Amino acid sequence: MGCETWSQKFRGQNSETQPSILSPNQMSPDSVVIEISIISIPNTKLDLLEAFWESLDYTKVDLDQRKSWDRNGMRAATSGSQLPIEFQQLLEVENRKTDNDGLELTEESKLAPRRRIQSRAGKPFRIATQSTRPELTWIVEKSDGYRIGGSKLSAQSELVARSIPQGSGGVRLLIEPEIVYGEPRQVVTSASQSLRYEMKRDSIPFPDIKLDVDLALGESLILTAIPSADSEKTFGLGRTFFSTPDGFQKFIVVRIAQTQRDDLFNSDEINAQLESITE
Repeated sequence: MGCETWSQKFRGQNSETQPSILSPNQMSPDSVVIEISIISIPNTKLDLLEAFWESLDYTKVDLDQRKSWDRNGMRAATSGSQLPIEFQQLLEVENRKTDNDGLELTEESKLAPRRRIQSRAGKPFRIATQSTRPELTWIVEKSDGYRIGGSKLSAQSELVARSIPQGSGGVRLLIEPEIVYGEPRQVVTSASQSLRYEMKRDSIPFPDIKLDVDLALGESLILTAIPSADSEKTFGLGRTFFSTPDGFQKFIVVRIAQTQRDDLFNSDEINAQLESITE
């Protein structure tokens, strides 16, 4: 199966880019740059990506964590700095969305089809896999086969992520599914020996389905749902988090784009920005 290095393309630029006269942004010592792409693919075309999934690396995801995701209708795998040609072609279909840089967690930024953030060590950032729905239901299957479920009004599915830089130059990436619901309310949090007021919604976390994956510079964690065997519909949390009512399935690609130890790697190719297609 062919592979192709991810390419960097920007609207309105010539093939030969001019060096910037501005100083590069300074990163805090404990931060890494992460690129997030949310890709939507019609359910009718999911069979075209089965070969793509066979080419991904599942071994970086702990077996117990992978089993937990599997029984809840979700799958996770990693990819290196090169994507299989099938997925690369999908990523090149559309390049019309605006990047959303920064860490401000607005409703728009969490849903942005592509964004690039500086992630501080251990500080959560959120990826909304769906827009807020009038009512959201879910079913969770435990390791003993017992199922529980629920429903909330004005709810949204999100992935709460944290990055932890490693001394080797890699990054430990933590991902936990969560459902937020209701209207935002003011809460008081403590940080750096001070109190801070912020608006938050109530939430239902799923700590038993947390992912804990080590990634090298340029590698990606790819998350999506598992289609059921007898229909195009997904099941369990896969349907709640990754399947849209209008017949699309979401793919979340979380890529380690830059670390404080980039001098150890060939960054000319590996830091090329991820392109994405969206619904």
